[in-house]
Amino acid sequence: MVKMRRAYRIVVERDVEVNMKDGTRSYCDIYRPDKDGKFPIILVRTPYNKGAVEEEFFKLLHQLFLTL
Repeated sequence: MVKMRRAYRIVVERDVEVNMKDGTRSYCDIYRPDKDGKFPIILVRTPYNKGAVEEEFFKLLHQLFLTL
């Protein structure tokens, strides 16, 4: 018997400011389950426009994980 994981809604927080140690400001998009708890993360970094990687990132997720 296969145990299925429960699917959660995804909350998207766009353009979250992150301050680096050297004073540089970076902006990121955070995709997280709409539920409290501990979840694994995938960190994607790029020197280019973060919006340009979004489509490729989701293609990768669909290859690595079962999506419903």
